[in-house]
Amino acid sequence: MSLPADPPDWPARSELDLVRGPGAALPPAREDSPGADRGPLGPHQPPGPLPRTPDRATASGARPGPPPADSRGPRAGVDARPPRAAGGAPASAAPGGADFRGSLKPRERSGGASVSGLIGSPRSARSSAEQGDRPGLPWLGALRADCRSFMAQASPWPRLPLLALMLYWAVRQAQDFGYRGLIGGLNFGIHELGHVLCAPFGTFIEVAGGSALQLLAPTISLGLFLRQRDYFACGFALVWLGTNWFEVAQYAGDARSQSLPLVGLGAGEPLHDWAYLLGKLDLLRQDQRLAGLLRLFGAAAYSAGLALGAWLLVGMFRRGRSEGA
Repeated sequence: MSLPADPPDWPARSELDLVRGPGAALPPAREDSPGADRGPLGPHQPPGPLPRTPDRATASGARPGPPPADSRGPRAGVDARPPRAAGGAPASAAPGGADFRGSLKPRERSGGASVSGLIGSPRSARSSAEQGDRPGLPWLGALRADCRSFMAQASPWPRLPLLALMLYWAVRQAQDFGYRGLIGGLNFGIHELGHVLCAPFGTFIEVAGGSALQLLAPTISLGLFLRQRDYFACGFALVWLGTNWFEVAQYAGDARSQSLPLVGLGAGEPLHDWAYLLGKLDLLRQDQRLAGLLRLFGAAAYSAGLALGAWLLVGMFRRGRSEGA
């Protein structure tokens, strides 16, 4: 299909008509313009800068006011503000309660739990830590409260010399790993009793029973004192357990050299317990490493017992001073 040679006289419509409106005069196209285009609809030139049309309100001298409200409601892309509720707060545009105006405030979910409620304030976290009510450790708060009750009722003066004795043992033990002190005889008797009690269960259990009962006796005492709620005695039991850890460590570290003097209840030459045990387990070359590990356990028991005893005594003295004032 071809256009007629003499096209009818219709108005030339182009993109410029859509911008300027119908009836606007087209600027004449220059012949030498590289953008001029001659076609069946006449010359065409890319549109230039549009002339500024003065606003009616500005031309009259009045300030421009808000645009007139549209009775058909907010238009898309022009007035996207959500409607406001009766209290003045913007109503949510989505059924889930989301605010699309750029607000980054955490909103409460449907379950009623907010972010601040899940995290908690620093003041509430500090108070819960002071009371000992930590998540997963409900017994810690009750234990601290019971210790404070023990401080209020017990007297510090009979326990002060015992704490000094425990501290003396710890200092001597740090200076000499083989130190036994006054409690060394009790530990030896418990060790030999373990051999006697475990004799019916075979040679290996009999030999291991001495050191096992030597460590088990202060552990049982710790449980009994804890049940009686005598917390200072619990500290003493921990120190007693530390002395036994050091004695067992010295015995185990002597497995290859066997330089320690051995004393036994039965007739004949006594058997070196840890030389026999580590030889059976093929760990005789690891005697020094095992001795170092056992001494680490002993140092931890010493530290825990001394710290508990000192804390209790300080609390007792503070309670007595406050009551006296």
